[in-house]
Parts: sequence; C-alpha cells; structure tokens
Amino acid sequence: MPTATNMTKAEAAEILRRVRNGEPLRNVVYSKGGFSQFRFKRYRRTHPAYDRKLSVVAEARLKEAIRGALVRRSAGKTHCKRGHLLEGENVGWKMSHNSVKPGRFCRVCAREDAQKIRPMTAEKVQRVVDLVNQNVPMNKIYGGGSTLYVTAHQNIEFQRVIDPAFNRLITNHLDRREERRLATIYRRILPPTVTTFDNSEYFSRFTDEDYRRLLARVPRDVPAERRCDVAHDVIAALREGRIPPEGIGLFMRRFVTANNIASGATRRILSLDEIRGERGNRTLHDALSQGVWA
Repeated sequence: MPTATNMTKAEAAEILRRVRNGEPLRNVVYSKGGFSQFRFKRYRRTHPAYDRKLSVVAEARLKEAIRGALVRRSAGKTHCKRGHLLEGENVGWKMSHNSVKPGRFCRVCAREDAQKIRPMTAEKVQRVVDLVNQNVPMNKIYGGGSTLYVTAHQNIEFQRVIDPAFNRLITNHLDRREERRLATIYRRILPPTVTTFDNSEYFSRFTDEDYRRLLARVPRDVPAERRCDVAHDVIAALREGRIPPEGIGLFMRRFVTANNIASGATRRILSLDEIRGERGNRTLHDALSQGVWA
C-alpha cells in the first residue's frame, strides 16, 4: 500500500498517457485532474527518467498547441503593419500580458525598433547610479513590474556601450551581487568547515587535464568570468576535506538546484522572450525549458 507521499507507477503512467493524448499538464495535475501536486512533484524528483520523458512529451504538446493557435489567430494575415512578409524566419511569437494565447510578431520590425534606442537622459543615468549605490538589483531597475523601474534593459545596455564610467559601475555592481549570491549558495550546499575526507591521494595525481574536466562540469550557463571561480571553489572544498572527489557531481547538482531556488519565480503572465537574470543573456523560455542554470 503506497504511503500518502508516494505516487504509484500506474498513476504516473496515467498522467503521461493523458498528456500524450493532448490534455494540458496543468489540467491533469494542477487543476482538477484528481492527482496530488505534492505527490506528483515528489515522483518527478525521485524518477529522473520519467521526468525527462514527461518533459519531452509536454514540450511537444505545447509546441503543437502554439502552432495551432498561430494558425487560428490572424490566419489570413500575410504581412505586418509595416509591410514585411510574415513568413519563415521572420515570424516570432510571444505571450501578451493580458492573454494566455500566443501571438505572432515580425522579427524585422523588432530589430528596427531595437536600433532606435537612444542614450539615456542625465536624470535617468543619475537615478540608475543612485539605485546601484543603494545595492538595488538590476532586474528591479529595468523590470516593468517593479516600483523602482527606471528604463528598459536595452537602454541600460546601450548606455554601458557609450559610457565607460557607467559600464564600470554596472559591471562592479553585478560582480559584487554575483559573489554574494555564490557565497549564499555555498553556505546551503557545503558542510561545515570540518576536515572529514582525506583527499591527499587525489591531489598527488591532480593534473591540468583533471582541472579541465572539473571546469567542464561547471553548469554551462554560469557567466564565463565566474566559471573558473566556481572550479577553484570546488578545489578549495576538496583541499579542506569538505567533499570527496566522487562527490563533485553531487556538489554540482546541488549547486544548480540551490541557484534555481534562489532565483525564484513569478506568477504573472510574461512574454517568453522577456530577458531574465541580471546579465540579460537568457530569456524566460530558456529558464522554463532548461532551468535557470542548465
């Protein structure tokens, strides 16, 4: 008899079957589908193979739904309002802030609009500088839903290109926040500073090739300038005996999990093309499909 916190294989198979047949996952589990959200999430965590299979099926069904929605909405529209052909690579899609249905957009128009960016006014620059000096996160400064909103992310990035002093200020601010973020994650996943493992033999044969392999295990979406820092922190933990060599993989998995938890999430409807994170190098679609750090 399964416990209250365990889901049976039959129940998990039934969820997979219903999703494969086209029923949205939120209707099967998160609405009135008759399955416990807690038990389902626990089953996915403890069965990685099932989780991967379900993710592939759910993503395929989502893409089919998107394609169907695009066909239904503005099916006869062949050109955008500026006369560009809506076909092939020129067609993108996004979620409206007041609708759950995806809509098409013209990529040429989006590029043209991006090229119209102008330098920030002196007042806005000073406002950003003041907020940065108060240690306010950048995503609060350019986030549309924030009460501290000053200007769009693209405008800040353009100002960084044309203003070296402004760029140094923003870069140093991002570096400081990233260091504190990593320190918080390490406190969550590393044991107390007590030597419990003897790794002397491991370091007696440690070579440059071992270091390259260790660096390759750092999550690929960690900022490039931080990858070596993470690898060196792992080496320091090994030297202190806080983790064994065979525990590096577990450390990296906990590292990713802790970062994803620390990043949080919102419940409002967003564009999947919206930039996420302070460095602006990933979209919401990337975060949802691959995790905050893949």
